[in-house]
Amino acid sequence: MFNRDGNILASGANDAQVRIWDIRMKQPCLRVFDKNVCGISSVRFMPDNVNTIAIGRDDSSINLIDLRTLGRVGKYKEENNIDSISCMQFSKSGRFLFSSSSNANKIVVWDILNEVKAGEIDSIGSDPIPDCIKSFSLSINGEYLVTGGKQGCIALWSQS
Repeated sequence: MFNRDGNILASGANDAQVRIWDIRMKQPCLRVFDKNVCGISSVRFMPDNVNTIAIGRDDSSINLIDLRTLGRVGKYKEENNIDSISCMQFSKSGRFLFSSSSNANKIVVWDILNEVKAGEIDSIGSDPIPDCIKSFSLSINGEYLVTGGKQGCIALWSQS
């Protein structure tokens, strides 16, 4: 996932490490950190903050990391969920983090400041989403999330 200026990239993999890259440099990998027993399934920069990333793990936990100190500033986990985090998206303000797990068809909303689950978002319309969520995109005004699923299902979700 690229930060807003498009030069810094964060990546994570099953080797349980997060790498920070600067594509302008001859040796682009700047840092390797967060070695853990659990693989990394998703990474996301906080909007308007190149120093903070969310790291989604295969054990369904999410860590919020300050890249200046490599210190954890937040941890989020739904206790009854054991699936890996498939995708994450910050709200426009950065106050909330939306996440979905690899075998779920719901979006969990996390309050970043209080480190608690703030709720869940249901899809617009009466039909349940028949597909697990694989990716998010937030509308420019921050009001809607659009998701894409494993079998090509696209859904519109409202935060209101």
